[in-house]
Amino acid sequence: MKLTIKKSKNGKDYLTRVDGKGTPLTLEVVDEKGTLLTRLGINGLLARLGLGESLPRRNYPRLGLGLHVKYFDQKGTLCEGVTNNISGGGMFVEKRDPLPVGTETGLEFTLPESQNTVQARARTVWTHKEAAQVPKSPGMGLEFTSITDRDRAEVQHFVTWLNQQRTREE
Repeated sequence: MKLTIKKSKNGKDYLTRVDGKGTPLTLEVVDEKGTLLTRLGINGLLARLGLGESLPRRNYPRLGLGLHVKYFDQKGTLCEGVTNNISGGGMFVEKRDPLPVGTETGLEFTLPESQNTVQARARTVWTHKEAAQVPKSPGMGLEFTSITDRDRAEVQHFVTWLNQQRTREE
């Protein structure tokens, strides 16, 4: 059997080709009874392995990491959430009630081992409201619109460093 993996024509997915037939590459995790626990596409798998930076649509490498983050909703109410991933360009915050796309907000978070509290402005660029497709969590993709060069450099350095540490442990 020959297995080939290549980018799809739309450039968003990877396809596997077994004996000449192309299908999207998906990893399914099942328990001992054969019950599906989760299904993960190759892009999600690469991101969880800390290899998301190899995907061409990213400007900054991503890191799967749960960080406590504070932000403001449209009414100015202080809200809290947990990141699913972070990069020098923004983050995904898991929330059942994400801010609407286009909403500007102020953010505050601290990286592990840092004495610096990062304060930034961000805009909601996409949302996922339901966890209908496992393993996607409801939440919002936030893109930094205003962050100091120092804070962005600290985020990028931390993401790169921890991704390298995770790779070495494997």
